[in-house]
Amino acid sequence: MIVLELTIALTITSSIPAEIQIEADQIVGSFDSMLVCSGDEITQDLSFPGLDSLVELTGVPLLRMGGIAAEYYDWEGDDYNGIYYIDIDDILIPYPLDNSLDNLLQLCEEIDVTPILTVNFQINDPGKAARMVEYCNGDILTPMGSVRASRGHPEPYNVTYWCIGNEPDIAGGNFPLPPWGYLTFYRHFNIPFEDWAVDDTVYATAEDFAQLVSVYIDSMRPRSPIPLEIGGLSLSWDLSWIEPVFSLNRKWTGWTFITIP
Repeated sequence: MIVLELTIALTITSSIPAEIQIEADQIVGSFDSMLVCSGDEITQDLSFPGLDSLVELTGVPLLRMGGIAAEYYDWEGDDYNGIYYIDIDDILIPYPLDNSLDNLLQLCEEIDVTPILTVNFQINDPGKAARMVEYCNGDILTPMGSVRASRGHPEPYNVTYWCIGNEPDIAGGNFPLPPWGYLTFYRHFNIPFEDWAVDDTVYATAEDFAQLVSVYIDSMRPRSPIPLEIGGLSLSWDLSWIEPVFSLNRKWTGWTFITIP
C-alpha cells in the first residue's frame, strides 16, 4: 500500500494575513480514503482550543505523527512527556514538550481517527522503537504497558500503523531558519540523543537505511499482541532510495509513504 500525505500547514499568527484558494471544478478520479491522511508534528500544540473539532471536520481517516520533528523527538525523555532537540548550526538544546505521545493518541481516540506513528531512524535504535510499540500496545503486565498504565491509560492504544523514520532521503540537506542559521537534516546518524554534538556530520545513505529497516521491524513486531503494518520508507523526493531499500526489505514492509510537496 502507498500512502500519500497531503499536508496543509497553517501557521496561526496575528500579523501575517493568508489566503487559501482551492479549485475543484470537476472530478478527475477517485481512490480509497485510506490513501489520504493528515500530518502532525509532535511539537505542535495539541491542546489548541477547538483542534479536535477542526480535525474531525476534515474527515481524514488517518492522523500521522511524523514530520521532521520525529527525528529530533525523544518520546521517553522527561519521564515520558517527551523532549524535542532544537538543532540549528551551533545550537543544540533539549526542549521539554507540553505534548506527549499519550496526548496525540488520546486525541485520535477522542475523534475516532486511526494514528500512524513514526519511530526515529536517525539514532538507529531499534530497541527504543520496540519499547514504543510495547508502550502503545502491550498489556499492563509488560514493562512498558505498566508505564503507560501508571500515566493514566491502562488499556492499550492498539496502534496498527507504524513508519520507520521520516524522509531519510533528505539527510544532509539544509533548511534556512533565520536569524539563527540552518537546520542540517539528520546529521547525527547512529548517535544516541545524549551524545549529540553540534559538530556531528554523520548522515545515513540509502544503503545504511536499507540495512536497518529489517532490524527495526524484527524488533518491533514481537512487542505487540496485534499485527503491525509497518512502512519501511517515508520518502520525500529522491526516488533512487526505493530500489536499495525495497530490494532488501520488500517481504518485511507493508507499505511506503510518499509526501506530496
